[in-house]
Amino acid sequence: MKNLIICIVFFAGGSVFLAAGFYFLSERYLKSICENITDPDKKASRRFLGISAGRFSIFVGILTIICGFLFVIIPEVKYFIALIYMIVLTAAFFILINIFKTGIK
Repeated sequence: MKNLIICIVFFAGGSVFLAAGFYFLSERYLKSICENITDPDKKASRRFLGISAGRFSIFVGILTIICGFLFVIIPEVKYFIALIYMIVLTAAFFILINIFKTGIK
């Protein structure tokens, strides 16, 4: 029963991350974050940050759904799967933070 609940949470969380990622990559969102900026360099930087956030969100969503499938297929190694998931998620988060720090001009 616990594995089923964990899998449902993984699938729901992954779906939310995917939806957010596709929204961040939508042209409407990218235009809205750049609409009050007149400097073309800052516009390009802000657009790059929006695209980076969208790609990161899609990556996390796919990773989360894959981990949910792995919980269903191989429940014996669920702790190892969770550990690898957290390591990859933490590494991706630090990469995104670095992009945000260096991407803003």
